[in-house]
Amino acid sequence: DMPLPALNVLLVEDIELNVIVARSVLEKLGNSVDVAMTGKAALEMFKPGEYDLVLLDIQLPDMTGLDISRELTKRYPREDLPPLVALTAN
Repeated sequence: DMPLPALNVLLVEDIELNVIVARSVLEKLGNSVDVAMTGKAALEMFKPGEYDLVLLDIQLPDMTGLDISRELTKRYPREDLPPLVALTAN
């Protein structure tokens, strides 16, 4: 079995416990994780080519994960975007 390649992940989540759990799981799998606690922070942190995966909480204090996804697809060509995955703990 070949190991999975390590990914650079942008985790967008506002609940600290969820951040701790997700970061722990992702890092144990060999990935590096940057965390944005708000949609605004996520949009400021994102740079094309820097992340292999973006995990988006659906419900954030300032916008939804879908809003972030829409904004990123407006700002950047699709080929410059990694997979954008929207999640919720509900």
